[in-house]
Amino acid sequence: MASDKGKNSVKGEASSSNAAHEGVGQEIQKQRSLNGRTTGPTRRSTKGQWTAEEDAILYKAVERFKGKNWKKIAECFPDRTDVQCLHRWQKVLNPELVKGPWSKEEDEIIIEMVKKFGPKKWSTIAQALPGRIGKQCRERWHNHLNPSINKEPWTQEEEIALIHAHQIYGNKWAELTKFLPGR
Repeated sequence: MASDKGKNSVKGEASSSNAAHEGVGQEIQKQRSLNGRTTGPTRRSTKGQWTAEEDAILYKAVERFKGKNWKKIAECFPDRTDVQCLHRWQKVLNPELVKGPWSKEEDEIIIEMVKKFGPKKWSTIAQALPGRIGKQCRERWHNHLNPSINKEPWTQEEEIALIHAHQIYGNKWAELTKFLPGR
């Protein structure tokens, strides 16, 4: 199968780069014609969990294409898009990603950057913290560093307010927080 050629070349087996890409290109054209489409991007099915084998293939593909051409990298995966591959790499597999505990220095940088940019531009803030991504910075701020967070035990009144708000809004937590400032 043509898409297997793309996988094999990344795995270090079989054919040259150009042949693999031509084979993948032919497979895409074949799928488009089967779908009655001859132009535009094809929509691939979105698969659930990544397997260890897919992660290994992604490592090799990123190495091969120097992490630059996500469309070509995605050609190694019949059921993954370029955006899925990029996100898997950036948010999970990239060895430069820091996943451990936060240092005091990192906390101080987040506090300073939030003073400068406000608690909104998390990707910009993350640029000051090598190895951290915007989501990590946002969660660190909202869960630990934000001075308006009330870290005291919940009062009975707060618990009752939460129960009532939950009965009205369900699991819409952004709405619930409006009734419980600092929580």
